[in-house]
Amino acid sequence: MIHDLEQPAKDWVADHIENFGVLLNKGDDPSCLIRVQGCEIEIRLNKVPGLFERSEQHINVGGDYAALNT
Repeated sequence: MIHDLEQPAKDWVADHIENFGVLLNKGDDPSCLIRVQGCEIEIRLNKVPGLFERSEQHINVGGDYAALNT
C-alpha cells in the first residue's frame, strides 16, 4: 500500500517517522493516529536502533497463547 502512494505522500510519511525518533522519550509508546475523510491510519514505530524496540511476549493462558505487545 505505501509503495502505491504518490511521492509527496511518501515524503510526508518518511518525515513523520523520522520525527518519532527525535521526539521519543523513555517509556513512550510511539504511535500516531491520522484521520482523513472518515478513514483512520495508525503509524506505530517498532524500532529505533539504540533508542527503542517494541517487543512481543507470548504468554500461555489456559493452553492458548496470547501475545502481549510492549
